[in-house]
Amino acid sequence: MPAGALEQIRKHFIHTDVYEYLLGRYASSWLVYRIRHTPVTPNQLTLVSMLLNLCAALSFSRGGHGFLLAGALLLQVAFVFDFADGQLARYKGLTSGLGKWMDILGDAFSDCVVYAGLAYGVYARDPGHLPILLALCTCTLQPLFVVHRQVREQMPDQGRAARNNAP
Repeated sequence: MPAGALEQIRKHFIHTDVYEYLLGRYASSWLVYRIRHTPVTPNQLTLVSMLLNLCAALSFSRGGHGFLLAGALLLQVAFVFDFADGQLARYKGLTSGLGKWMDILGDAFSDCVVYAGLAYGVYARDPGHLPILLALCTCTLQPLFVVHRQVREQMPDQGRAARNNAP
């Protein structure tokens, strides 16, 4: 692997903590390095990440130890794809409003389905844990509030401008 190309990919990674640094800088940059000359788009990586999160949630919903382990592994692979979409977009110069929107929506969707899968898995194993089910289902709403706030922060001027220019 030529060090120059890999460092070029890694310089486009934005990290906030050690976990993201390890998965993002190393695992996702390796993935981006492998696909950098293919027709794969960042939006396709976002969709793969969402699909992997859905599979993790379905695995969590089964509730057994093996399914929990499989769900956790799927969740980690989904994180790698989630980190890789932005890296690939910046590396290939394919950043876009649609891509940013898909990433925000994909993250919220993934959080919701994973929390819901975990909640149902706990409830399915022991229906006496109804409070845990309700608490985790409530947690699924939090990502929706985050998306709403992010969209509202990005678009208030556009809506106001459209109303002001109306005849």
